[in-house]
Amino acid sequence: MVNNFFEGKDFNKEEFKPLNPRYYPKVYQDYIKEETALVQQIVRGSKRILDVGVGTGRMIPLYAPLVKEYIGIDNSNYMVSQASKYKKDFSNIKILKENIEDLNKVFPKQHFDYSLILWNTLGNVNDEIIALQNLKEITKKSILITTFLRGHWDKRKEWYESVGIELDHVEAKTETVHSKSGLLSRAYVLEDFKRFAKETGLKIKQHKILLDVCIFVELAIGE
Repeated sequence: MVNNFFEGKDFNKEEFKPLNPRYYPKVYQDYIKEETALVQQIVRGSKRILDVGVGTGRMIPLYAPLVKEYIGIDNSNYMVSQASKYKKDFSNIKILKENIEDLNKVFPKQHFDYSLILWNTLGNVNDEIIALQNLKEITKKSILITTFLRGHWDKRKEWYESVGIELDHVEAKTETVHSKSGLLSRAYVLEDFKRFAKETGLKIKQHKILLDVCIFVELAIGE
């Protein structure tokens, strides 16, 4: 199936509701607030951070003012065009069209203090291990991750309905979602991240369940 989801096909390139919290159920709006507070506390004062899956740029105003340089990447032309609109408001940002699997060829080793792969971006990649290995090479301190939490499908289903994502089918055991326009979205539990850490040589520095809908994990490099 061709993935047209992140090119805005479901919304005819109008407002991309899945990346606008005002359309979310309250529990997801509250989750966003918790995620933001956690990440802001960690990245404040950083020299350079990477936002993987920058999307429409929703997170730029939340984090760009706290750091010297903010680089956002996405592999969707539509998302890059949307996020690039923030360049007029923030002089310290760069928005690039790149694939997560190629980042170690794009940026020098330890180029970023922190890499952010938030709001279930990890659940959309082809291979989590390859993605994390790439981020490990170009990150100095740690990788900050949030994903859907497996085991709370009812709340997640409500989120899909609230933002207008038309599902094709769901793999019940793993809660892996396939939309009609090609979105593939996974959910995770802490044991998954323990395995990812072991296979990539990263270390779980901290983790937290956010309102029983998402999980936050900080994977440290070389600690």
